[in-house]
This record gives sequence, C-alpha cells and structure tokens, in this order.
Amino acid sequence: MAPPTSVGEGKEGQVFRLVEWAWDMHGRGAALDAADERLGGAIDQWEMGRVVAVGLWCSHPDPKMRPGIRQAAEALRSRKFRIPLLPPKMPVAVYLQPFGASTMQFSDTTTSVGSSVTMPYTSTTSRATADGDGDV
Repeated sequence: MAPPTSVGEGKEGQVFRLVEWAWDMHGRGAALDAADERLGGAIDQWEMGRVVAVGLWCSHPDPKMRPGIRQAAEALRSRKFRIPLLPPKMPVAVYLQPFGASTMQFSDTTTSVGSSVTMPYTSTTSRATADGDGDV
C-alpha cells in the first residue's frame, strides 16, 4: 500500500500526511509495504525496515527524541547500531510553557507564575521618546 505517487491520485485538495502514514505502517508491522511498488519487491528487507524506522526516528514529534545527523547516518550504515524502540502509534507532541519564565497579565498588573510579587504593568509598545522620532 504505497502512498499516492502523483497529483492525480487521491481527492482534489486532499493533504497526504506521509509521516502519519509511515507510522501507521510501522505500527501494524507492515513497514516493508511502504516500499515503492515500482521496485517490484526487489528490496533488502532489513534495509527497508531500517530506512522506515530511521525516518520515523528523525521525524519524531518531540525534537529531543530525534537523532543527530551522525547518529542517523550510522543507523543507516551499520547493522550493529541499535535504534531506540519506536512506539506503534505516532506520539502526540505536547508543548508546555516553562514554569519559571511564564508571566500572566491581569488588567494593570503583571505577576510572575510561582511568585507572590505583583508589579505595576508598563506597556513596552508605548515607550516612544518624547521628541517623537520613534527611537526607543
């Protein structure tokens, strides 16, 4: 079950999500089916499985989980290199704002999260110089 190979295949305006498709194939244990059908099955199964796995590793939703370019290249070259186990379903990226750096604005005061200190709020967008030349 290869992805669409031309614009004519698929519905008008439909977006094809290659990474999600490949992760689904991986999760079903069908990574070898991701090979282009035009190859006629003439593939090295280990290499095909490795290319899909390294591709998924490199496109992991969490950037901290992705390999460096040297790791990825070594993973493709060496049968001894052990890549991390990838979950069967594509992980969902969760982005949290750092706790200590966050600020919350309430009307005319600014309070740092985790702090009991309240300071008057001063807008940085209205700090033009008195002579009106616009330099801040």
